[in-house]
This record gives sequence, structure tokens and C-alpha cells, in this order.
Amino acid sequence: MIKDAYVNSKVLPLNNNKVVFDEKAGVLTVTCASGTETVKLLSDDEFTTVDKNCDSSVRSLYKYMDAIGRSKFVMFGQENNLQCKAGDRDASHSDTFDLTGDYPALQAFDVLSFTGVEFSAERLNKQYTSDIPGWKALEKIDTASLDKTVADIYAAAALARRAIELGGVFSLSAHMPNFLFSKIREGYVEGVSPAIAKYNYKEYTPNRCEGKVVLEVMPGGKANDAFTRYLDIVAMFAKAVEKPFFFRPLHENTGSWFWWGADHCSPDEFKALWRYIVEYLRDTKGVHNLLYAYSPGSENKDAKEYGERFPGDDLVDLVGVDMYDPETEDGEGDVFFERFKSQLAILDEFSAAHKKLMAVTETGLASKRPDEDCHATSIHLTGNLNMHWHSDILDYASKSKASYFLLWANFSKYGTYYTPYVDSANEDGTLFGHEMMDDFIRYYNDERSIFAKHQAEAVKSFS
Repeated sequence: MIKDAYVNSKVLPLNNNKVVFDEKAGVLTVTCASGTETVKLLSDDEFTTVDKNCDSSVRSLYKYMDAIGRSKFVMFGQENNLQCKAGDRDASHSDTFDLTGDYPALQAFDVLSFTGVEFSAERLNKQYTSDIPGWKALEKIDTASLDKTVADIYAAAALARRAIELGGVFSLSAHMPNFLFSKIREGYVEGVSPAIAKYNYKEYTPNRCEGKVVLEVMPGGKANDAFTRYLDIVAMFAKAVEKPFFFRPLHENTGSWFWWGADHCSPDEFKALWRYIVEYLRDTKGVHNLLYAYSPGSENKDAKEYGERFPGDDLVDLVGVDMYDPETEDGEGDVFFERFKSQLAILDEFSAAHKKLMAVTETGLASKRPDEDCHATSIHLTGNLNMHWHSDILDYASKSKASYFLLWANFSKYGTYYTPYVDSANEDGTLFGHEMMDDFIRYYNDERSIFAKHQAEAVKSFS
């Protein structure tokens, strides 16, 4: 029984950090238990963005992230924090909220959230339109009169706006399907149905690497129509969100597990694809509330190698790295953290040379062995060898220019999860749940940690 491994918490969340973003005065200040740190903001002529016609709020977000990166503070981020939980679904919409009474400072979704895989208008209407702890009901989506494709986009946009309202900076990744296999959606009628509803993108095929996909999605290729209509969906979502956020396409391109990876296209082909995405969204579709994030894997040995597939200074706002830890759970934690330190050094060097924002765009405590009766490949139910892993990541990230680190999703207690979770609350207010609860709360209490409520007023000032 899973509950046989659960424990009672002993630590209370006590982090009362306060972030103030004063763009008029040109400073960011963070007040924590040990005092106040002040960081001078970039002036307007000290940086450029990919979109020269971007909303002013986008430039404010850039300044904010840069200042956080130059401070000792690091934002906590997690994918699908509002859609997925390992803990009790009825308690709240977030495992992080159950543990700390707070939300991640960096909230992230994938395009899968509005192609019918990870979220939907039907689910929003069923689960998110009632008041529960930490949550004010969202308005229902009119699924009766809207095409399902459009309704799902509006639902995901409503959830993204709420994540920002709660104090989060938002980021969108894209596990793009192999468009060579995209099929016309059942019931689609050309000229009658919305044009973006032509293809069914629900099947998960980014790891199907057959065919010259990178070439075939470009103009003149046989998958270009399916690809551009997918980008149209992204554009509709971005305009519905309205607020500034990061778009992080073509991630982990230095590996070869996705069709845009190193074994499946040349550096020049990859760069051309990246340029096409940016120019299509920015120039053709008129999307002006995005910052563009480039996030390869951790295969690069130095800054020169990191730059081999880098799309170009005019096409990237933030550089990052996706790097998971499969060693620590086998008792070889120093191996991972030394490699992690090396990757941060590469990023520090590259971001400084190219004047880009910097972040750990994906990370997490991984695993080479699933728990019994469970397909988890991340944190174990019990017997985790490094109980303070999140604090260790913070130690390294805080010494770099990284503004945040992002953990992947808590899909379920029977599946993969990257933070501990609460099963239930005891009568005395303590928590009952995963063995790493107290250690995560200690990480939350570290004065270098930034979560949503610490920066809610600051984020509100530009979003």
C-alpha cells in the first residue's frame, strides 16, 4: 500500500520574501530574512528583444528576469503545476500549494495543453469553475457554440492567465507532433470549420523521427500546411493570453529523441526551422507578447559547441539547458552536480557573450528504475537517497545567472512526479504524505527561493 510509506510533516512554510520591481526607479529589490538585495535594472539601450515591435510589458518581463538572474535569488518553476497532481485532487489544483500555500514563480504548459492531450475546455468546466482553497473559480468556456479546437485554446489561455494572476511568470513549450503523420480531423469541413481545426494533433508523435520532417514542414514541403496550422493554434493561444510570456520550441535539439534533433537535421536546417517559427509568429501572425527561449540538452562540452545550433542573436531572448539527474538516486550525486555545475558555467559564458537571459529550462531528480507497481522514472515513493535534492539545485543555480529552474510535471502518484506531495491534512494542521515533504518545505523556506506570492505584486506591475 502506498499509504504505508507516507509520513507526517514537521516543518512549516515560513518564507516571507518580498520582491519589488520598480521600473521607474530602475531597480529590483528583494527583501528576505537576512536583509535586502538591490539590483539595478537594465536600461532600454542595454538589451534588444527578438521582437522589436513587442509589447512594452515584454521588455519589462525581460528586465525582471535579467535582474533576478543577477541576484542570489532563483525562481522555482514547474511544468503543468495547475493541470496535474500526485496528491489529493480535491484539496487544491497544485501539489506545491498543498505543501507551501504558494505556487511556482514560473508556471509552464506545453502546446499539448490545447491540442486535447493534457487539458481541455471540458476539463476546465468540470474542475476549475468552483472556488476551492487557493483558487477562485474561472468562468466556464462556451463549448456549445465554439468549435472544440477553439474552445480548448481558450481554456488553456484562461488557465495561463490565472497562473500569471497568481504571481507566476509563464512559459510555453511545444512537443510538436511529426507533421508527416498529421491527419485531417474527423468532421472538418473546408470553408466551414475554423481553419485551425483542420488537423488532429492529439496523437503524441514528436519522438517518431521517420522522414525528413524538418525539411518537409518548410514552405514547399508536404507537411507545411499541417505545420503552419499548428503555429496558427499557438498564435491564437498567445493572443488569447495577452500577457507577456516565454515560448520555448524545439527543445533538447542536441539530442536525437525528437524529430528536430541532431541526428535528423543539420545545424543550418535547424536554424532555418527556428527562424521560420519566429518569423511566422511574429511577422505573419502579428504575435507581439513573446520572448523566445532556446533550450538544448546537456550534450555540449563548451560554449563553442553550445553555439553550433544556436539560431542567432536576433532570434533568441533566453538561453537554457535541459538536464535531468539519473545518478543521484543511485548514490552518485556528486557526478551529476559536477556535470550540472559545468553546464551552468557554459551557460554563464554563453549568455554573457551574447547578452541573453539564462535559465535551467528543465531539470528534475530522475530514476533508472521504476517503483514496484508504478511506472515512475523520477522521485521514488520511499528510499530516496538525496532528500535535499531541491536545495542542492538551488545552491548551484543561485551562484549562476540562472533566473529559474523548471521541474517537470507531477503526473500522478502512480506515475512520474518531480516534487513530493500531500495525501491529506491532519487535524492539527500538519501534513500526511510523501517522505520528502519536509525537505521541500525547507527548500521553500530558503531565503534564496522565489515563489509566486513573493513576486505577485512585482509581476502584476508589468502584466
